[in-house]
Order: sequence, then structure tokens, then C-alpha cells
Amino acid sequence: MNHIDKRLIAQYASALLICATGTASAQAERGPDRRSEPKSEVSLGLGVGTAPEYLGARDVRVQPVPMVFIKQGPFYLDSARGLGYRYETGSGLFFGQAFNWDPGRTDRDSNYRPGSDRLRGMGAVKGSLVTTAEVGYSFAPWLAVRAEGEFALTERDRGNRYSLGLEGGLWSEGKNEVWYSVNAHFSDGRFTQSYFGVTPSQSSATGFSRYTPDRGLYAYSASVNWEHRFTKHWSALISVNAVDLAGDAGKSPIVQERFNTFALGAINYTF
Repeated sequence: MNHIDKRLIAQYASALLICATGTASAQAERGPDRRSEPKSEVSLGLGVGTAPEYLGARDVRVQPVPMVFIKQGPFYLDSARGLGYRYETGSGLFFGQAFNWDPGRTDRDSNYRPGSDRLRGMGAVKGSLVTTAEVGYSFAPWLAVRAEGEFALTERDRGNRYSLGLEGGLWSEGKNEVWYSVNAHFSDGRFTQSYFGVTPSQSSATGFSRYTPDRGLYAYSASVNWEHRFTKHWSALISVNAVDLAGDAGKSPIVQERFNTFALGAINYTF
């Protein structure tokens, strides 16, 4: 399994960062020599993930996580990242774009979308087609800097988010590899209002205090990921991601826990 596959599969926790479902997204790049990537690859996997019911919730959800990754040249189809491309130069510069679906959030317990009965009366954050653009530079196998922006193409009232972080390999020996990611996450006012705000009508329906969070920094995250290769085809992945809500997001009346953890354990088969 090549490092793009690892990064995209581990993005399960990164998507969780936003929607707290069994999908994102950690942005965990172990950062080996990008020029050694194979031209094509197909990988299938099945994992079990744990995450809060929604970002900021206290109760934890456990659910299966199917994973699919198909790569042909710079183009890929990934169950966590969506449909996109990623181009990498020999100098270390890389950039790409993807299209995916953000399921939003519901105001009741759900096995398919983030949400909780605790949010009854808040209404739903509608699902949205999003496009993600990324750019970064790899200085060494153990250090790369990466910036990303996610923009809503439908349901634009949902808002947009951005991240800036560092990632790279921590350890590589034989059949084992460990890599990390640390990120700061930002958003516009529409995004913080959608996921952390409480309008007057929502306040009347739920009892939560009215709240209008400002745009800007809303979270920090860090992840550690470990892959063990049993054979040429079979491998296991463990990914742990910690998220600390910051600024106005952390003060939202719907937030029970500012510090959330997400975990994924998976078995993958690469053809």
C-alpha cells in the first residue's frame, strides 16, 4: 500500500473532525519519497471506528467503516476523500483537488449521519457537495507542510473551512510504518454558525442560549497512524486523532466536550 493510499484512508478521522461519522478524515501523510508511487492501485478494506455523535458531543458512537481506494496515475476514487486528483513534483511540491459529500448533521440519533437527540429542535445542517483544494511542500520524509480549503458547492449557507498543518513519517522499519499529522482548523462565519451557533428560533425550540460564534480558528488536531504489513497484499491500520475545539466553537452551548478523540482500526487488501 503506497503513502497516498495511507493518507486517504487515514483521512477518515479528518472527515470525522467535521461531521463525526464513520467516514475523514486524519490528514496523515507519512511523507516518503513521492516519486516512488505506483501508477495504479486498487485497495479494499473494512474497519471499525469510534467517534463522538457530533463534534463536541460527549457520547461516543461505534460503527463499521468500509474503505475503497482506486488510483490511476494522479486520479483517484476514495471512499473517504471522494473523487479527485493529486499531482506531485520531483522537487517536493504537491497539489490537488477532490469532490466529496459532506453529510451535514441531524438533530436526532442516527447510524448514518452525525447527530444526537440532544440537538432536538436545532434542525438539520443539510448535506452538501463540497470541493477540497490542497497544496503543500515536502521538505523531507519526516516533514511536509500542507494547506487545504473545503468549499461548499451546494447548500452554501453551510460555509467553508480551511486547515494548515505539518505531517510526515515518525518511524519506518521492515513491515511497520508510523506517521503523524498536526493541524490548525479555520472557518468562515457561516460554517461556525452552522455547526456551533444557536439562532433565536433554535434557542426557543431547544432551550440552548442564543449564540453567534465568530469566524476564524475553531480547532486544533493531531493524529498518529500505524500500519503493519502482513504480506504484499494484506495490511492493518490503526489511526488515532485528537481534536481540541478552540475559540468561539469551544464555547458553544451545544458543545459538551471541547476535547474529542477519534479512532480507526482497519484491515486492508491491496490488489
